[in-house]
Amino acid sequence: MIKQNLCNRLPDGVVRLGFLMIVYILSFFASPSATMAAEPAAKGPIQTFTQEIERLRIEFKIPGLSVAVLQRQQVVFANGFGYADIKDKIPAIANTPYNIASCTKPFAAVVLMKLVEEDQLCLDDEMAKILNDTVFSFHGDPIHGYANACEKITEMGKKKSIPFAFLFQDYRCYTERITVRHHLTHTSQGVPGDAYRYNGFLYGLLSHVAEAVSGKGFADLLVENIIAPLEMTRTVPSISDSHRDQVLAERAKYYRVDKRGNFVLSQWPPKEIVKALEASGLDPTPKLNAGGGMISTVLDLAKFDIAMDRNLIVSDASKETMFTSTISNSGQPLPYGLGWFVQEYEGVKIVWHYGWAPKAYSSLILKVPKEEITLILLANSDGASAPFKLGEGNVLNSPFAVMFINLFTKLKVEANIPTTGAIQNVYEPDKSLKTQIDISIGKGFTGNLPDDIDTITVTGPKGNLPIEKDDFIYLPKIRDFWIKIHGSPDIGTYTFTVTSGNMSGSAKDTQSVLRMIPLPDTSTFSPSQGEKLSSNTPTFSWGAVKMEVPVYYRLEINKLYGSRVYATGYVKGMLFHTVPYGVLKPGQAYRWRVRAADGDNWIKVENRSHSKWLSFTMAK
Repeated sequence: MIKQNLCNRLPDGVVRLGFLMIVYILSFFASPSATMAAEPAAKGPIQTFTQEIERLRIEFKIPGLSVAVLQRQQVVFANGFGYADIKDKIPAIANTPYNIASCTKPFAAVVLMKLVEEDQLCLDDEMAKILNDTVFSFHGDPIHGYANACEKITEMGKKKSIPFAFLFQDYRCYTERITVRHHLTHTSQGVPGDAYRYNGFLYGLLSHVAEAVSGKGFADLLVENIIAPLEMTRTVPSISDSHRDQVLAERAKYYRVDKRGNFVLSQWPPKEIVKALEASGLDPTPKLNAGGGMISTVLDLAKFDIAMDRNLIVSDASKETMFTSTISNSGQPLPYGLGWFVQEYEGVKIVWHYGWAPKAYSSLILKVPKEEITLILLANSDGASAPFKLGEGNVLNSPFAVMFINLFTKLKVEANIPTTGAIQNVYEPDKSLKTQIDISIGKGFTGNLPDDIDTITVTGPKGNLPIEKDDFIYLPKIRDFWIKIHGSPDIGTYTFTVTSGNMSGSAKDTQSVLRMIPLPDTSTFSPSQGEKLSSNTPTFSWGAVKMEVPVYYRLEINKLYGSRVYATGYVKGMLFHTVPYGVLKPGQAYRWRVRAADGDNWIKVENRSHSKWLSFTMAK
């Protein structure tokens, strides 16, 4: 449990190893190399592993990836698959550099824990005090002090036009005591320490913490404490300018899949996000921070993994604290430790992290400490992360992870169906109350939907509900099974279970309160029923629903006699929205409605209502 205070003390017996000692120990034991098998016993699983990696690479549309496997602090396999550069036919190899995205976070955690061990930092110090005099930069403009940065974050959270605006929302820096630990464990939003909400932006602010207490740049701290001592010569930030230039020149190209299923060159962030950020006054240029931005190879990351296992860069006590699940204010274990995801399967701890830049690149580091086994995987599309909802905290949603664990450990993990479920109390336009159940199947399930799902079971506080798979309606665009049943749900926890052959998946959701959200009043709607719109970017508006709790609104537009063409997310207090150019076609007829709810996404919503549909036509 991460409740102990790590302030101003160094665990007994900790020896601070200098630069030369770390290099000596690493070189004495083993230098990671691209060996296929260091031990005869590993040949069997490695042969199968190689075949399965290639199969998964093709299945999840990854042009090129590199993989390393470590056993007992030795690299027993390292190789590349596919192409780092499709056009020039440059193969991916073990030494190919990739952007590692959020796998930067464990490195940042090491930097911070080193500062704790050196008595320069306490994890329970307030962010406001540490960063009181810090100069932040927003689109090149300096912002002096945490209080002013807090104001800017709050302002950005209210801008619906900003991509990923949810990253800036519910950060209560004016009213709550937010600590370094809260940022390091992804518990800084809402009431600090109450709940886990993965947030790379807020984690990224820890770079400023490291710089403020050490007086050194974050990149310099990474090089000084990790990259240089471990001789990670294929990593950015780099030991020298020449090393950096070579890594950047040889970095894998990044790809996305177009509508025809072909690989096309990509970038991060994509052009549409760059344009939206610039329009909002934000700098779209990716920069290194605690949340992401490093570039590395699987062999360099293997050096980092070995050093972690040998306690060369942080003490054993610090490492164990990093590898321990955070405990929430209510005493519940959360899926994140300090800079690492932490979960258990059959009583065995799995420590891991993933990286994901949508439509660009992805990464995974997975450790089973008890069995001294590690997987490192870097890819030049988002296919190693995007389909599996890893941010929710379950690495077993990844078929790469499951295959690796089954081959190289004593654990036997059944193939998992990535499943998300939600239950909602819905007040209908006819003033009836219904229970809506949604069960979403992640892209990690590669069977044919809906046919390959054999059974769906929903278990509520009073037992199984009298519904089965054939009662659900399936929405193929969002891979969602849904059903409405008469009456409000019972208070309590619901479990949603799906099966396909010998595979299964489950999810839980809790109905903690029943509220009647008033129906949005269509007399306040614009456009009104039957109106013809001349603007190519029409604005839709509606009146507020009166509730004692915050109300989140969602705009939905369908074809007049067809499926969804546009929808917003649930946005707090939103009473109007402008539809982007090109969404609504001239001369076409549509219908629209508004949902009102008590949460900001379909998982968090417990109670909602929605208006009746109103029709409108676009002018020719």
